[in-house]
Amino acid sequence: MQKWEYKSMLRTRGWEQTRGGGLLGAPSYGATAWSPAIEDVFVLGEEGWELVSVVALSSEPGWHPSSDFAGFTDSQLWVFKRPKP
Repeated sequence: MQKWEYKSMLRTRGWEQTRGGGLLGAPSYGATAWSPAIEDVFVLGEEGWELVSVVALSSEPGWHPSSDFAGFTDSQLWVFKRPKP
């Protein structure tokens, strides 16, 4: 029977105020870049890791006091597997 080893990685990003304002002068927000960058994740394939699952996580509510904010995915849990030697 094949045995597997697993690896998990948490990718995160933040949000920051962008230029200009939102509706009625409220601040407008945008996402920052993901860390680690996707290019840094691709090297895992060269090491034999196969992506099994990605779970989107959010620590932000579906509303922000200064704008109409429909939730924000600020983390992703990536799970990989590869055959045990």
